[in-house]
Amino acid sequence: MISNKGADYIIEQLEKNGYECYYVGGCVRNAYLNIKIDDYDLTTNATPDEICNLFSSKKFLKCSVIQAPTICYHL
Repeated sequence: MISNKGADYIIEQLEKNGYECYYVGGCVRNAYLNIKIDDYDLTTNATPDEICNLFSSKKFLKCSVIQAPTICYHL
């Protein structure tokens, strides 16, 4: 199972507000291969505007749009 305090918080907040959110990318691969995970990629059905509204007061979060509505979170 993949777990990261910051990423888990983001997933929890999105799900609490009716969105879906999942771990994707290298962290999933590394978890299956038992390799150290350096970063956590998430995907969600929330739009960039919905993300910004939801996390606007969270100063620890830096997000950048890769391809709407996919958001890349750098924790």
